[in-house]
Amino acid sequence: MDGGQVQATRAREISFSVSPRERRTAQPPHFFFFFVFDPPDREPFHTMPIEKSHHHRPTGLKQTNKAFKSKHASKGLLKDRSKGKVNRVAPKNQVPKGRTTKADRRNAAKLLQQKKREELVRSNRLFEGRHGAPKIVAVVPLCPDVDAEAAISHLYSSIGEDLPTRAGLSVLDADRFKQKIQFVPLRRNFIDVIDAFKVADFAILLMSAEVEVDKFGLLCLSAIQHQGLVSVVPVVQHLEKVTQKLRPSVRKSLVSFTKQFFPEEDKLLAIDNEADAVNILRHISEQRPKPLAWRDQHPYLVAESVTFRPNDATEGSTGTLEVTGYARGLPFNANRLVHLQNFGDFQVKQV
Repeated sequence: MDGGQVQATRAREISFSVSPRERRTAQPPHFFFFFVFDPPDREPFHTMPIEKSHHHRPTGLKQTNKAFKSKHASKGLLKDRSKGKVNRVAPKNQVPKGRTTKADRRNAAKLLQQKKREELVRSNRLFEGRHGAPKIVAVVPLCPDVDAEAAISHLYSSIGEDLPTRAGLSVLDADRFKQKIQFVPLRRNFIDVIDAFKVADFAILLMSAEVEVDKFGLLCLSAIQHQGLVSVVPVVQHLEKVTQKLRPSVRKSLVSFTKQFFPEEDKLLAIDNEADAVNILRHISEQRPKPLAWRDQHPYLVAESVTFRPNDATEGSTGTLEVTGYARGLPFNANRLVHLQNFGDFQVKQV
């Protein structure tokens, strides 16, 4: 530069400082000033002041929003993920063949219980109400000295009803028990007994307190077991003719005899007085008939009234037989034949 003069156009001041620890041991600080000279042909530069950085410290009160999570993946996303692969089932989730899980067994038991309950309601609805079907009760004399007609008469008189004068089937309208009972009195005829048990809901096994069951009664009981068991009601007749001292032994003997054929029956009812007869009607009204698989698979009917209408006035001509009764089992089909006991098969004209 000219004349040995130095022209200071701009200077920057730089200071130094020492820490407090160094101050205790070091000498008093000295400050030095440096002057930086810029040539005149260059433009001066500017410096920015030094700023201290700020760090935010979050606290526990900071709000955090819940991240979005899709519940269902799209069809395309599932396809891209699988790439034709099938996920492997964990061994703990596999059920061996022939076994079921606890949830499956519980569900099956629940369905079975519901099915039984619906079947019970359906079977009971058949006999309830004024327009319900009557329960068919066959009265079987197992001993030669018992009388089926007299037993039915006792049942009618026990609730203040009169026995119908016409012979054959009779329907007892028991308003006291809100049911109807149709009695079928049987004679000591083996074929009649077998035919009656094909349609009966209950069977009164009429036994005597004085005479034992003979060969005919044993034959009927054996045939009933092979054909199909219905709900039976063991009843004893002529019990009042036996002395008071011997009545318990007679009852015990008849109950033991009944259990040989029907092990679940441990009750014996009497029919000599009105109170015992009412107990028989109550027992029949409260019981539900046992279902017979071979019978429920076919339609059947007990005729309450029968009318024959001949085609012409000549004797021995053919005609139409009108049968009135309650249809049970499966529905009747006009395109199928029906069987009349002791007469054969016939074509149905109208149902």
